[in-house]
Amino acid sequence: MPTRRHANLPRGYYYRQPPLKSFISPTIKYFLFATNVLFWLGGLLLIAIGVWALLVKEVEQAKRITSAWDVLFDGAILITALGTVVVFFATVGCVGALRENTCFLKTFWIALVFVMLALLGVAATGLVMNSVVLDKAKDSIFSEKWIQSYFEDADLKDLTDFMQQTFSCCGMSEDGYKDWRLNPYFACNKTNKDVRRCSVPHSCCLHSNKNTLENFMCGAAALSKSTEAVTTQIHTDGCIDAVAAYVRGYVIVISGVCLALFVIPMLQIWLAVLLATQIEDQKRRWLMSHRPTVNRVPANRYQRY
Repeated sequence: MPTRRHANLPRGYYYRQPPLKSFISPTIKYFLFATNVLFWLGGLLLIAIGVWALLVKEVEQAKRITSAWDVLFDGAILITALGTVVVFFATVGCVGALRENTCFLKTFWIALVFVMLALLGVAATGLVMNSVVLDKAKDSIFSEKWIQSYFEDADLKDLTDFMQQTFSCCGMSEDGYKDWRLNPYFACNKTNKDVRRCSVPHSCCLHSNKNTLENFMCGAAALSKSTEAVTTQIHTDGCIDAVAAYVRGYVIVISGVCLALFVIPMLQIWLAVLLATQIEDQKRRWLMSHRPTVNRVPANRYQRY
């Protein structure tokens, strides 16, 4: 057991430092550190993907940021922002666990609590006010901007085509395929001289046989016809209602997946709180036992305080 001479003790008197038992679980500490390292790497991957997509768009001059809506509809920017947030919180969690820093640990789990509460609030609002949220989404400027930005953003175009093909829909709002009149390239007016005038995207078309070649002109002149005339040519229902119907049909499965995803941050919060409590308990026990126990032992002139 190490001995040290106290400054106020007579020469030849030393105190023995009692061994302090560690109340900090290394399993919790390093498990929390390891999981945050994985999240940190995942965040870096998201940032790399987002930056790569932004660079590709910049080289190809595929899109220009002119308003906040351009940022909202830009998947590359959203992925980069999400990766940055993940890296930040994962770094705080890593440092807090590895350095046993209670300030970082508290910041980490409190931030996760706020994130979970926000997500739960959004989910609860969507479930309780389902019809209100859908009506706002269909009637607001959101749907209009989505349609108008179809050719301006390659990512948004791919997402729109995927939705229309997967959910057998066309357009966004209750007007369905008629929403494409808001797009300047599809607008069915006299001032539009584009060859795509009065048309809809080919992803709106009905495909009876997947083995046949895709007809990219199947939606030609659809906007100049009545709904009854185009029902055998294209899908006519809006995608917001179609996606909502799909979600309602798989609400149990989707709820189970969301619940499983919530287990991960809940586990992180519990481990961070537990580790911070153990560190505080260790500090408190050290302060209570910091006074030395005086014992008469032979002096060692080479030992310094």
